[in-house]
Amino acid sequence: MLNIPHWSPHDLRRIVRTGLSRLQCPSEVATAVLGHSRKGIEGTYSI
Repeated sequence: MLNIPHWSPHDLRRIVRTGLSRLQCPSEVATAVLGHSRKGIEGTYSI
């Protein structure tokens, strides 16, 4: 077995977000990949 310190599913999300940033992925796309929804007026009126 691998000796991996304690981690959580949130750690995987953080790794994915960091990788997308390194690839210069637009923030809107990265947010959608992670399954986050838009907040406020932007979330209300976006298509």
